[in-house]
Amino acid sequence: MPTTPSMSFEPALIRLDPVMNQRDVRMMNVTLNAPTSGTLAYTKGQLLAEYSNSASVGTYGVYASTGTGGLNIPKGILQYSCTVDSSGNIQIYGEFNQTQRGVPMYMPGMAVWRVGDLIGLDTNAVTVLGAAFVEGSSAGGLVKI
Repeated sequence: MPTTPSMSFEPALIRLDPVMNQRDVRMMNVTLNAPTSGTLAYTKGQLLAEYSNSASVGTYGVYASTGTGGLNIPKGILQYSCTVDSSGNIQIYGEFNQTQRGVPMYMPGMAVWRVGDLIGLDTNAVTVLGAAFVEGSSAGGLVKI
């Protein structure tokens, strides 16, 4: 009998999930900003923001508190790491390694997250998302979003 596994499955390595209050999580499938050429990589746990100009409403990109065009207003958390090509096709790196036009994004609710799992979390994001630290601070701990 083998002493090491020949196959394993670990969702935590490929998908981001909240650490508490998972039943309170709401999700939405979103379209990500496509580059003009090549591919653009996104990482699970990345805070996403929606473009506000009329031509791009419904399209999401990387949140930054100094962003413009709506990118300074966080809207959710990316569940899977992925890449987007210039045609808008999203290659999701997850359980099924699939290509599609949208990707799952967690919406603010009452879920609790590890601060270290969230990319782009800053004081502006905490305020806008109505987040509260369960323990620790923006340097580490748990945050309810």
